Amino acid sequence: MARLPDVSEHEFSQDEVKYLEREGKDYCIAHGLVHKDSKGESELIPFTLFPSPFPWKLFTATREVQMDFNLLVHKVSQDYEFIKNALLSTVTADPFTSRLFDIYEKVWEQGNAQPISLGFFRSDYLIEATGGLHEKCSSGISNNNTVDKDVDPPYIKQVELNTISLGGISFSQHVTNMHSYNSCSLVSNPGKLKKDRYLLHLMGRPESKVPSNPALDEAADGLIKAWELYGSTSAVVMLVVQPNEFNVYCQRMVEYRVKERNNGIRVIRRSLTDVFNDGKTDNDKALFVNGLEVAVAYFRAGYTPRDYPTENEWSARLTLELSRCIKCPTVAHQLMGTKKMQQVFANPGVLERYRYVCLQPKARSINLPKKELRLHPQHTEMFPFIIFPPTAPDRDGERSWRCVVERSGDYGYLPTLISTRYD
Repeated sequence: MARLPDVSEHEFSQDEVKYLEREGKDYCIAHGLVHKDSKGESELIPFTLFPSPFPWKLFTATREVQMDFNLLVHKVSQDYEFIKNALLSTVTADPFTSRLFDIYEKVWEQGNAQPISLGFFRSDYLIEATGGLHEKCSSGISNNNTVDKDVDPPYIKQVELNTISLGGISFSQHVTNMHSYNSCSLVSNPGKLKKDRYLLHLMGRPESKVPSNPALDEAADGLIKAWELYGSTSAVVMLVVQPNEFNVYCQRMVEYRVKERNNGIRVIRRSLTDVFNDGKTDNDKALFVNGLEVAVAYFRAGYTPRDYPTENEWSARLTLELSRCIKCPTVAHQLMGTKKMQQVFANPGVLERYRYVCLQPKARSINLPKKELRLHPQHTEMFPFIIFPPTAPDRDGERSWRCVVERSGDYGYLPTLISTRYD
């Protein structure tokens, strides 16, 4: 069911919402914004009619530090001793992270056959606001241009860092374009929809106020660049996928965009089981799958224990990591996505250890409260725990609290988020 933010319920009639819903559905279908349901049938992805209002200063300031933050993540991933100490308690407590770290350790001991790596990282944020500013940020509307000086301005904090199999790379670019289209349709079709106060305050000129999001193009360009750096025109880009993948169309868009931008590249799809059964490395550590040399292994699987049902899949992952193909991500990058590493990034001295004090002036430009002038809490402190309620059965049929803190793919949600610090 299509919905508008609360503020718009007083601004749009149900006929107008239905019109926008039809426009959005047609746009999504025409641009392939679909996935498979539990029965394997294609269905539209959930979507909103408009983008959520977000303070422009916070958005631009956060975007400006992403390159520096991503480089910090990469630098930390190369520091074996630091990661070993940081993840010591996690490796002891979580078997999945322990297996990943074992692979990371073997690569470190045997030597990295491929110094080039490719990383697609996504940081997720929420607004931290008090004193009624949350409502102002949500509505995008103010009765005047003044700000209550007695109320602290809102700021953002990182919810999590994603480093493997980023969902929605393709869809996000098209949804952004759909939001621009819907916004323009309100202005360009006054006979059907009014030019209301909500839209004008939220969007201004619709085509310019919705930020561009070229995620699909940039992902394709990244894979192409990695393929070029590998240096073999006969080698392939391999998507490592789950069997019976429900999000296949989002992945296919990346594949097709690679071909559109460089039709000399062959893209194949294989599971970890396929790599175990049909893969081998030569004396130069080049990886071959079904006789095809692999230049780039792009992981759209491998982020959950369900992707490793037997030791064969773990063996395949180790073969990939020890091979000369370029990984997206490496197992080192994947470990950076654990919640424990998110906590470590927030510790005093970590930025300075990697010579990243240069980030702090950019944080100051956000005009944050004094306690938030440092980048650490802005990027890493919010909601480290996401848990299942005790009434929800887990996958083994038992009822228990579960902390999902060290891997992607399994999340529980409560009506009220609970924020807890690690000891």
